[in-house]
Amino acid sequence: MYYNINLDLCAIVLNVFSLYILFQRKDMKRNYNKIFFLLLVMSLLSGLFDISSSMALMNKNMSRLAIATLTSFYNFSHSMIPFLYVVYIILLSGVVLKDSLVGLRNFCVTVPIVFVIGLLSVNGIYHFVFSIDANKVYHREPMMYAVYTVALIYILQGIYYLIKYSKTIPKRKSVSIFALIFFGILGMIIQFFVSSMLVELFTEACTAYGILLVTEDESEVYSWSSHVYNKNAFTEDNNIYLNIGKEYRVIAIKMSDFDRHRLHYGTPNMNKIISEIAQTLETIAEDEITYDFSNGSFAIVLQKHSDYKERRIVEEIKSIFEKGWKYEKVIIPFKISISVISVPQNAKTVVKLISLVEKDYFIKEEEEDNITDNPDKPFVSVIDNNLIG
Repeated sequence: MYYNINLDLCAIVLNVFSLYILFQRKDMKRNYNKIFFLLLVMSLLSGLFDISSSMALMNKNMSRLAIATLTSFYNFSHSMIPFLYVVYIILLSGVVLKDSLVGLRNFCVTVPIVFVIGLLSVNGIYHFVFSIDANKVYHREPMMYAVYTVALIYILQGIYYLIKYSKTIPKRKSVSIFALIFFGILGMIIQFFVSSMLVELFTEACTAYGILLVTEDESEVYSWSSHVYNKNAFTEDNNIYLNIGKEYRVIAIKMSDFDRHRLHYGTPNMNKIISEIAQTLETIAEDEITYDFSNGSFAIVLQKHSDYKERRIVEEIKSIFEKGWKYEKVIIPFKISISVISVPQNAKTVVKLISLVEKDYFIKEEEEDNITDNPDKPFVSVIDNNLIG
């Protein structure tokens, strides 16, 4: 049989280009981008193994064992693609942060791919999935339909998560993923009935590239001046947390005299100071995420809250500002307020949460009098929880 490998070659080129874009423009610290990287690698390997096995079947220049091995590697890498897409959607939507039905979700995600791997691992003995006859001709066997069924199961899971958690995924991403599902099914149907036309990988590569185009670039969610996540990332992340009903806390740090110091020291120096502060906060926060709002406001999201961790972080932040911030040979007396925001108790929307992070608690007249009497003295205040909201 003659196999048309042109579309596979196009898929490989497109996947290589997608990998380049992923590393050059996307935030590889995000778990869903790490999964997308694995997905592209599996797509690339699928194309290479598909071409190799197809060429071997056409030219009959390899042993049956070599052809069967290449075909098994193709089926494995290709079966990993729908599995990784479901994991990608779960991470993208924030479903992984939900504590309910974790066991059922893990079962539905892992068991089908384990089943396929099991079938492929014994295929060399029992030929459940495919076989290569004495004339080096490829034949589908009954359990190949099970492999396609597993792919369909993952497609249905992906659709379920996209619909159920649509509010947590930006619309343009949802549309791209739905397009991937549609073209993936279309390519699978065409290749199932016309096995000589290797179109499935090409349709998947095209839609994967489309998803990359609508996924935010690293520059959109990362502050290059302070080297932490920015306000856009805070908005996106907390939109997910709020929409999945997660309860958590946010430690907000507000510089009331940010503009005054920026005018005094100049923007370049202030950017360096903010960068130093952001890096210090990130060190204090350890495994929690720090955000710089670029207006003298910072936020640390405590996803896994504990009273001990909260107190430790607040006390360490307070201690670094109480004696003033040392920049080069100058001690800068910042006026700092530290507040702990309970979500969703204090903020049921992202807009409200951002307003609380940026809130200046020193604007009250009686407090303002105390501060302006000593403009060159550091002032750090931990805001009472009753005043938040």
